[in-house]
Amino acid sequence: MKKIHFLIFVLFVVFAGCRDDKDRIELAIVETGCMNAWDDYRSGNNDYRYAVQKYLEDNSISVFRISSLIYSEGPFCEACTCPTGRLIIISIAEEDQVKAEALGFVLYNKNENRNPGNG
Repeated sequence: MKKIHFLIFVLFVVFAGCRDDKDRIELAIVETGCMNAWDDYRSGNNDYRYAVQKYLEDNSISVFRISSLIYSEGPFCEACTCPTGRLIIISIAEEDQVKAEALGFVLYNKNENRNPGNG
């Protein structure tokens, strides 16, 4: 009998975990030299993940994962509004998509091969 209860528990955990992945989406935003909305949240060690997470949490968006992707090595202009060549990618609940888009994030398509800094 204990084995059956354990098996049911394991199956519940597995299926609950699968459901979470289905309800998550990835969005991205192009990082700029110094005009990012999360720049005020940077800690002493300049950790962009911490800053982005705090910024999103303060905007009522729960974050599952934050990563980045280098899409260009430059050269870049020196102005604060110029892109750095890095794309910030967030994984969030699908229900938070509208809030993230209002902050400037767009749906991220891993299969799309284009330079986000050029449109």
